[in-house]
Amino acid sequence: VYCIDSIDISYTITGNLEHEPQPEPEPEPEPEPVPEATVNGSLIDGYISGATGGLYDVNDLNTAIETFVTDSFGKYQLFTPLTELPEVYTIRFEPGGTDIATGQTVNTELTSTSTKEKALTSDEVTLNVTPITSLVTKVLTKSTGTIDATALETSVAVITNVFNITEDDLEKDFIEEGNTNVTKIVTQLETTTKS
Repeated sequence: VYCIDSIDISYTITGNLEHEPQPEPEPEPEPEPVPEATVNGSLIDGYISGATGGLYDVNDLNTAIETFVTDSFGKYQLFTPLTELPEVYTIRFEPGGTDIATGQTVNTELTSTSTKEKALTSDEVTLNVTPITSLVTKVLTKSTGTIDATALETSVAVITNVFNITEDDLEKDFIEEGNTNVTKIVTQLETTTKS
């Protein structure tokens, strides 16, 4: 130890003076890739947060392929590869979750049904789930036999004709779009189902 102007300097020599080979540093592990959502959408009867949902084959609504929960804004994501989607699939949310506008618990099951073909040909797969899309699924699942894409098209046509809306109206986020016609229909459906 040397003292220079009241500063202590200490040093220690370790090992020998010859160069010792240094061990190779461990390579950093590759980070796990962040999974990319394949299907996303919103649960809308008002946006519904904390709702538990699942991806199902429309012909087997008892066995979930994937499950998920909506975030605080009512949005959900699926990570099942598009090529592994059933030919006709349903997003189904059980009763529960909270309407973020009213703070009320949602007491109805809500669904939306689409096809693998539509998912594979879309740039971005967005499948919103609303009381109106739920009616499409109800009409569809009343049919007998195996449900296919043609049966879905027929069910969509029934609902769009009954409510005098387009298929585009059916699929959009009617709150974000400010679609007052669809909002009125949803409000009427809510009133009818609560009475």
